[in-house]
Amino acid sequence: MSFIPPLNSTTYEDNYPECPTPSATTKPWIYGTIFAGIFYGAITILYVAYVQLMRKQYPKPDLFTRQAIVLLGYASFTFVLCTMTMVCILQKTATLLNIAMCTRSGPDPVVVPGGVGTVGNVCFMLTSWAADALLIWRCIVMYHDLGKRKWLVVAFPMLLQVASIALGSYFCYVLSTTNDDIYVDMIYYESTTLALNAILTVLIVSRLMVLRHRVRQALGTNFGCEYTNIAAMLTESQAMTLVAQGVMLSFIHPGTSRHWALLVYEVLSQVQALAPMLILYRVIQGKAWSSNTFAQITKSKSFGVAWP
Repeated sequence: MSFIPPLNSTTYEDNYPECPTPSATTKPWIYGTIFAGIFYGAITILYVAYVQLMRKQYPKPDLFTRQAIVLLGYASFTFVLCTMTMVCILQKTATLLNIAMCTRSGPDPVVVPGGVGTVGNVCFMLTSWAADALLIWRCIVMYHDLGKRKWLVVAFPMLLQVASIALGSYFCYVLSTTNDDIYVDMIYYESTTLALNAILTVLIVSRLMVLRHRVRQALGTNFGCEYTNIAAMLTESQAMTLVAQGVMLSFIHPGTSRHWALLVYEVLSQVQALAPMLILYRVIQGKAWSSNTFAQITKSKSFGVAWP
């Protein structure tokens, strides 16, 4: 029968003198791993539900449309990326805990250059770029009735997307090759992506508000609500990604406790994949605004079909 001696003190060091005290960056990283795992679970559920709905709508391969094939490939690509990122996060966490249990001194294992490793950093960037590209596509769809002028609307966001790819590529290179402080380069990249997402959010939300006004004027307040309500606006604009990026930028700003940026970094790696999955799930359900949504609502009104 084992005997556990009573704890004579409430301090960690007195109770476990042979074990190291968690560092200021160890705790945020471990918390971030937990939260990232929760978001990854949500992504997995959404991806499985998306594939099941896709199978119901297209029971035979020859029934797949070009858009359905592209969106299924996009969802699968995003799911693989966030899975690989999560694996790299877990490997980094295991390494961190192993080092922390073996020594009290030495370099902080979290601030070792490389982030979550070369593969994890590349997957993080690819997920971010894919999410931004999807948001630009949704913006093009919502401004479809403008004809060629819709390209003027998305011209500047597309330039920011190119800048984001360039800065993200350089940031990955810096992470894998230098021992210097990488927070300055991270500020440049996160500022660019934050600006891109903020502009696209304004464009999408303002467009949905205009479309809602048009639908209500033409057909009444009971038509097309699920396309233009507040939940639709928050989902279509990837508001959660915008919030996470804003928090990330606030933590890596000089003069702040940058250790907690590690937590947001891990969470953001999954949030930026969860937001596109939510959009794709709405698309496959037929709840996302498309180029012919207004015509469908008008047709349902003409034939007296109840519209949610």
